[in-house]
Amino acid sequence: MGGAVEYSTEQAQRKQSPILANGLAILLVSRLLSAWYNIIHDCDEVYNYWEPLHYIMYGYGMQTWEYSAAFALRSWWYIVLHGMIGWPLSLVFGKVAVFYGVRVVLAVLSALAEWTLCSAVATRYHPHVAKLYLVFSVFSSGMFVSSSAFLPSSLAMVAMTLGAAGVLQRHDTLVIWSAVVGCTWGWIVAALAFIPYAIWVLVSSEHMVRSWRTLFIAAMAACVPLVACDRWYYGSWKASLVNFLEYNVKGGGKSDLYGIEPATYYLRNGLNQLQTVLPLALMFPLMMGWKPRSHSMPRTTALFTVLAPAFVWLAAISYLPHKEERFLYVVYPLLLLAAAAVTVQLKDFFNAVFPAWLVRRLVAFGVLSTCVLGISRTCALTQHYGAQMSLYRMLPAGNQQARVCVGTEWYRFPSSFFLPGPEYRLQFVTSGFDGLLPRPFEETKDGTMAAPQQFNDMNRSEPDNYWDSADGCDYFVTSSTHHDDATRHMIDGAVLDQEKWKVRASGIRG
Repeated sequence: MGGAVEYSTEQAQRKQSPILANGLAILLVSRLLSAWYNIIHDCDEVYNYWEPLHYIMYGYGMQTWEYSAAFALRSWWYIVLHGMIGWPLSLVFGKVAVFYGVRVVLAVLSALAEWTLCSAVATRYHPHVAKLYLVFSVFSSGMFVSSSAFLPSSLAMVAMTLGAAGVLQRHDTLVIWSAVVGCTWGWIVAALAFIPYAIWVLVSSEHMVRSWRTLFIAAMAACVPLVACDRWYYGSWKASLVNFLEYNVKGGGKSDLYGIEPATYYLRNGLNQLQTVLPLALMFPLMMGWKPRSHSMPRTTALFTVLAPAFVWLAAISYLPHKEERFLYVVYPLLLLAAAAVTVQLKDFFNAVFPAWLVRRLVAFGVLSTCVLGISRTCALTQHYGAQMSLYRMLPAGNQQARVCVGTEWYRFPSSFFLPGPEYRLQFVTSGFDGLLPRPFEETKDGTMAAPQQFNDMNRSEPDNYWDSADGCDYFVTSSTHHDDATRHMIDGAVLDQEKWKVRASGIRG
């Protein structure tokens, strides 16, 4: 397996590059923009993470079946970790500010991890690759989406980024801690992606006993608070990690109940989020045998171990029948790094064939085009799908109980953090969706210990989780095909009598 090589003139190169010299600041600005402008792309982020966080902070929120004590597929420790950010903020700020405050912390952590990897690439591989990785990362719509997301796959992505830096720096302790925390506190399935790093530790560690001791300490430090937290919230001993794996893996798993996509899904989705970066990254294995023409350019084999998880993970998740965009988050930084390495290698190769000035201009045009595509994708997402993030904030403050209903728009609800106060409650209304909807947490001291009978693990619809009509609703959030009231067609027209309802606020969504 390949190892890192130290680039001896790294300091001189970094002094010449203002991009690298100011890399951390650039990353922080980019990620803070994500924290503020990023939308919520996945309803799982809302109902499996933001809503439980809202519940433990404010006493009410929506519960999914995974948090039922009867199934216990999700660990409360991941929620509590974010509560440690949210609770202090809630003493000073309102709910919306707490929401964005949590996001800011997540975005900063991502930026710090990316900068750690960038610095390691500059030091241990090549500063030109580090500079290009930084540019790709800053303008990537995929990183914009994933860096501030409240999702286990985003935490696993941060851990993978730090692990990659650890491999480059030959810092096995960092690799071990990153893998353990990313898999136990983040996403246990991501352990598949960390397999190449585990092999690297076994093969290259000069102090194997110390490495095993580090693994034991890290595992205990990660698992003890997780198990204790689940015991506290579920009210009995639960093995949430085991339950999650059993449900999703045993006997082929049941995740296919939530949709099946073809094997090409991640290639199509990757092109959408990473644009030209993805095909460049996929060229990396083909470049392994190329001998650099420049003496200052190390072989791409030096990055083999660092980037191997990207290809292992892509193959693994492409094989699984149930696919989601957020599954690919885990290796976004590695794909960006692979693309940067390939671009620099191609430039080195073509410099020997074409005039240097022509190659420089072609590379600059390609990089600029990639950046423009990334910005365009990001702007399209925020402009055309961001109405809900502002619409719910238009609800008037009040002191009377109010039901805010959703039908077909149930999966776009941005979380109870955007409801003005405790007098507002979310209510589902029949919409034709035939899967299992969440229901409110029991608003009691032991609400997390409950096992509501209205939940099942087969994604079967439960009528008790929604209303048959909008008669009891005070507000209804829906979509229309026209902005003119005279020709407005409500998507939820079957349950809405338009003569009885008046538009109080609207947001434009493409």
